[in-house]
Amino acid sequence: MKVNKWIDVKERLPEHGQVVIAIKRGKTWDFGQYRGGLSETMWNWKKNTLKKVDYWMPKDGALPPLPPEE
Repeated sequence: MKVNKWIDVKERLPEHGQVVIAIKRGKTWDFGQYRGGLSETMWNWKKNTLKKVDYWMPKDGALPPLPPEE
């Protein structure tokens, strides 16, 4: 079974159009298609809403443990 790891948005961003799972410090998560954003942490999300994102991963494989909260 393939297991992904959470990727910090400060390390790298998804490719435009890539379907990802995104979270904000373990409090909220969602999945959708990456469409760019205003900054590395403020993404243009579903229905053209802005969403703050701290970590992401491709939407495939099993989910890993959540990243540590700071």
